[in-house]
Amino acid sequence: MKPTTVNKTDLLQQGRDIALPFVLALADEVSPLVCHTLLRCLPKQRLTMLADFNGQTVVAKLFFAESDQRRDKEGIRIVRQAKISTPMILYQGASDTNDVFINVYEYIEAAKPLSDYVDNNQLISDNLDVFEHTVITIAEMHQKNILQRDLHLDNFLLAENTLYAIDGDEIFLPQWTLSKEDIFENLQLFFAQFTASNDFLIPGFYKLYCDSRGLEHNRADTQALLEGTQKQRQYRKKKYLQKIFRESTPFVYRRSWRQQCVLSRGFEDHIEPLLLNLDEIIANAGEDDILKSGRSATLVKARIDNKTYVIKRYNIKGLMHRLKRAVTKSRAWKSWRNAHMLKFIGVHTPQPVAMIERRWGPFKGTCYYISEFCPGPRLLEYFSEADDKQYDVAENIALIFDSFAKAQISHGDTKHLNFIWCDNAVYVLDLDSLQEYKDKDLAKAALLKDIQRFLANWSDEPAIQELFIEQFNQRNLPL
Repeated sequence: MKPTTVNKTDLLQQGRDIALPFVLALADEVSPLVCHTLLRCLPKQRLTMLADFNGQTVVAKLFFAESDQRRDKEGIRIVRQAKISTPMILYQGASDTNDVFINVYEYIEAAKPLSDYVDNNQLISDNLDVFEHTVITIAEMHQKNILQRDLHLDNFLLAENTLYAIDGDEIFLPQWTLSKEDIFENLQLFFAQFTASNDFLIPGFYKLYCDSRGLEHNRADTQALLEGTQKQRQYRKKKYLQKIFRESTPFVYRRSWRQQCVLSRGFEDHIEPLLLNLDEIIANAGEDDILKSGRSATLVKARIDNKTYVIKRYNIKGLMHRLKRAVTKSRAWKSWRNAHMLKFIGVHTPQPVAMIERRWGPFKGTCYYISEFCPGPRLLEYFSEADDKQYDVAENIALIFDSFAKAQISHGDTKHLNFIWCDNAVYVLDLDSLQEYKDKDLAKAALLKDIQRFLANWSDEPAIQELFIEQFNQRNLPL
């Protein structure tokens, strides 16, 4: 496709739906910028693009305010002057209309963000050297009085044992000497990017940090760092769960008098045929596609272009039920929220795709939850066959309950049908009864009930039950 020449007005009008590829002419008549891949979009603020410039592939950051461009370049200048690796800036300028401000950086093709080094179960212990390298780099930044205020995993890139700090917009050099409080807040922000199952690594990371800077460390500071990390993680979870019900980078939000709908961005066009015909698809589902046909809920599989989804419709059972559901949080709303909460704490669940509520103004009616279909056996089926991965599955299950314990949540229905083995991981299903607790004792009691119900699945299989008990004991889970 031939690139279209655009200006600031075009880009602002397109919002998140940027038409690619496009050409941006530059003010100083150097080679135009041909942008072909959108890496990140902050509407009305900036675009980060993969582009062609002067015959090479580059990363281009397009700003709609000149002050943002200057701040980004200044942050990169600070880390480069401190001899911390960062991609080289190749060009700074503006569009030919002088209203889009551009920083062009070298593209490091082999570079991978730190998030790529987190394993399938959201654990980092298999790539400990990568994250130790990162802690040492953060220590070096602090030693030189530099703060990266947005220490998320995609703001570091690793290529051939070189760690690159990126996103100069959030890097600054305070006019004061960094205090212990400044340092702890920054470290807590970084460690909170990982799930709580990795917290046992924090004491070692903190010792490495202190050794790198020639500082003393003690148990009280380590404990304070752990507690602060947990609070920061709770704050991140709260902010994230607010974002899943509004228009944002990962989500598309639609609302009218008759319907409220949230979709995972990237699925909206593909599943449009489902959204237009939900009840018809459910009514016409073949016998092999009906997963559940009950009074309270109906589950069916639906296929679009070789992609399979699961539609769960929460049925209205009568007039009183309709009146109750009209004014309370819908079960689809709860499933959508709980699916994203599980993903946040590192527990696998089928990818949530959409949440739809039929409405009459503020009053809710029938609602639907759509997720990707995960092919795989239920746990009871899986363990009925001899397999050399049974130990891995038991370890996976224990990790799930450990994550529940740390997040103070319970599932509410841990029968074997709600756990499947898919893509070398255990996935948790049926999320609308999942519950969070503020009180630790209530959370522990609910978790104990979950674990006991889960173990009851294996009452006729004592050897398998013992395998789970062994894994639960290793994590000090209640039995």
